[in-house]
Amino acid sequence: MRLSDILKPIKMEKLSNKQMIEVIKFVVEQRETRASRLQIKFLWGYNRADNTMEELEKLGVVGESKGVIGREVIISLNDATKLIKQLNDSCSE
Repeated sequence: MRLSDILKPIKMEKLSNKQMIEVIKFVVEQRETRASRLQIKFLWGYNRADNTMEELEKLGVVGESKGVIGREVIISLNDATKLIKQLNDSCSE
């Protein structure tokens, strides 16, 4: 086995739409969150929780990271409902 094989980045599984819906609902209820809260709630490791936080930022659910301070939820309840509906609709396709 070569060192390059060992050091290849591990591909992280993306969350399913159903899982992302649960995460969005949880985060919106909190109004502020951090990776550690996702770890505790969903029994995830840090990498998965952190990657999910990055995905939530791309979706416009949370603001950018401010270090140890939690991320602010920036999506409105109305927009969160629309996003959840879109994710639900794509689950049934």
